[in-house]
Formats: sequence, structure tokens, C-alpha cells
Amino acid sequence: MSTLAVVSPVASDPPPAPRPAGLCPWEDGDAFAGLLEAFIKAHAPDGPAERSLVERLVWIEWRRKRLVAAEAAVHVAHAFDRASDDHSTRKTLNRAGITDRKARDDISVGEVLRGSDTDDAETIAAIREGVSDVEAALEMIDAGRAYKTVVARLDEDMRDWWAGELNETEDGKPKYQEDCASLKTFLAGDALPWRRGWLTVNAARPAIRAQAIAESFDPVRLRQLWDMEARLDRQFEKSLGMLIRLQEMRTTPSPIAEPGSGS
Repeated sequence: MSTLAVVSPVASDPPPAPRPAGLCPWEDGDAFAGLLEAFIKAHAPDGPAERSLVERLVWIEWRRKRLVAAEAAVHVAHAFDRASDDHSTRKTLNRAGITDRKARDDISVGEVLRGSDTDDAETIAAIREGVSDVEAALEMIDAGRAYKTVVARLDEDMRDWWAGELNETEDGKPKYQEDCASLKTFLAGDALPWRRGWLTVNAARPAIRAQAIAESFDPVRLRQLWDMEARLDRQFEKSLGMLIRLQEMRTTPSPIAEPGSGS
């Protein structure tokens, strides 16, 4: 006689709630479910009519959130549209105080928009450190320190730049010699002015970004969004009023007819 094995039931998680059909593929279904749950908790609908009105309120609020995101997207789109136009870029840089033509040529407004004030601060700190390295190397040369000692004081990027310059020629002759006199000419004439100029350009990035963002205001596109938001506000007020009236009808007791009042 065979013994049948007892199979224990396997516990399974409940299937996930279906995703609302009105959500866009990139939207957060859990966030929508959380918003619906909060509205249900706040309004406690009873019956399909009240439930339908609460769901309508949730969708109106969700669409309002979409409009807020759309407004930010309009600003970003207009800012980058202007950043790709040379005439608009020159106007933005001039208004931000960048009037030097050479400095303007070194600035990409689009790249500035992609950065942040934190990125700028880190970059400026690094450039300032590089300027200090060059100034310290020049002081060492003036103090009569050995050539190799001075080169070792430079940062890696500057040493690489100097190594490349040593391979350059002018009129068939080496442009520089491996000595302190040539190194001083390079540092004082090329390296230090370039780093100071780059520091000036990067120090202006927060002002450039603020100016470009301010100029991204597009009243034509934004007015359309504001009109849509006003319509959503009216729909919200109407739906909420209907819900309140239904709940008052449900909770208010019917008047008791007086004896003898019937026909």
C-alpha cells in the first residue's frame, strides 16, 4: 500500500493591482495609487457614485501635476532652443556681464545649463588651485630653485602641457629648452594667463545660468498651460461640490411627515 505525500499549499502573493489605463508609460503607478488612497481616506466615498467622483478628483489632481512638469519642460526647451542660436547666446552672455569676445567664444550656454552651481564651485576651486600651482612655480624659479624641482611642483596637466611644448619648433628650432628660463617664459606668457582667463569664465557660470533660465520664460506656451490649469481648477471645484452634496444627502435624515399631511 503506497503512502500519499501530503502537499502543503504554497503561499503566493496577491497579484499586483492593474495599472490605470490613463497613466503614461513613464508615470509612477505607485504614486498614482498612493494619491488615490489618500483621497479615498480623506473623503470616505460610499457607493459607486461617490467613488466615481473621488476618482475624478484624483485624475484632475494628477493632470494638474502633469501641467506643473510641463511648465518646467517648457522652460528647459526654450532655454536650450535659445542656447543653440548664436544671436540669442551673444545677448544672454552680454546681459550676464560677459562682454569680452574671446571669453564669449569659450563659453557654451548649453553646457552651462547642463551644469549646476555645485559643479561650478568644484571646478572653480580646482582652477584656483591650478593658478596657485603656477604662481608657486614662478616664485620658485625667481628664488633660484632647480629646474626639475620646479617642474615637479606643477600639477599633472601643466606638466603634460609643458612636455608637449618642448616638442614644438619655431623656424626649425626648438621652441623651448629644458631650463628654468624657458619654463618661466611658458608659465608667465601662456599657462598663467590661460588659467586666470578660464577662472574668470567659470566664475561667471552661475550668472550665465541664472540669466539663461530667466530668459527661458515663454509666455505664449505657458499661457496655454495656465488656461488648462484654470479649467482643471473649475472641474475640481465642480466635482468636489457634487461629492459634498451627495454625502450630505446620504447623511442628512429625511424629514418626518406630520400626521394627517398625506392625501
